[in-house]
Amino acid sequence: MSGSTRKPAKMPRRKLVLCLFILALSALVFVGIPLGEKYRQANAVDQQCTIISAEVSSSRSGTGGLSTSSTKLKIRTQECGTVYVSKVLSPSPAGSWEEMAAELDGYRGQQVVLVFPPFQLPAEGDYALGYGYRL
Repeated sequence: MSGSTRKPAKMPRRKLVLCLFILALSALVFVGIPLGEKYRQANAVDQQCTIISAEVSSSRSGTGGLSTSSTKLKIRTQECGTVYVSKVLSPSPAGSWEEMAAELDGYRGQQVVLVFPPFQLPAEGDYALGYGYRL
């Protein structure tokens, strides 16, 4: 050996651009999604809706030995259609889904302020996703 040192091989430009793009996209996803959720919660929209009924809705789904279950508050209204609440903004009006359903069911025929995200994707049929209610 004659004392020559080898320089590390350079990364091809296309590969470097791809790596930087993936890194930027990952950062956008991991930072953007939580920031978007904070924005939706901080800018929730209140809307007056006449209560028809309120109940707890539970569903189970699963494939291949894995099953999931979800519990939601299902609120049927005149002006707002059917509203499903799976996440309640704090402070919560009541302790459990059953307590919230019973409380809202007591307001049948009356208007209650329901809380919605400032924007949401269009839903199929006559339902919307909500964040809860204010009495």
